[in-house]
Amino acid sequence: MPLCHDQETLMGDSMPQYQDQETVMGGSMPLCQDQETVMVDSMPRSINQETVTGDGMHQCLHQEPLTGDSMPLCQDQETVMGDSMPRCLDQETVMGNSMPVSGSGACDG
Repeated sequence: MPLCHDQETLMGDSMPQYQDQETVMGGSMPLCQDQETVMVDSMPRSINQETVTGDGMHQCLHQEPLTGDSMPLCQDQETVMGDSMPRCLDQETVMGNSMPVSGSGACDG
């Protein structure tokens, strides 16, 4: 599987693996790793400090805007938006599970 690694931009194929400038993680499912945040779940996530581009179920997320679909999630520097399976991600925190981690169902930085 292709490994894409860039300090600001990530691009991959159907099951790419994202590698941070310091850490590399790989598994059966594609992993997205940001400079300080890592999220692993049953579905691929796109996380980067500025921009992430991918195929399949990946989403684009920026430092401010967020986009969320039924399955994939986008994580912002302080905010997280999702549909059926929302997660809370902070600039230095990682949370991943099959169930939503935020008790109130929303994440606020």
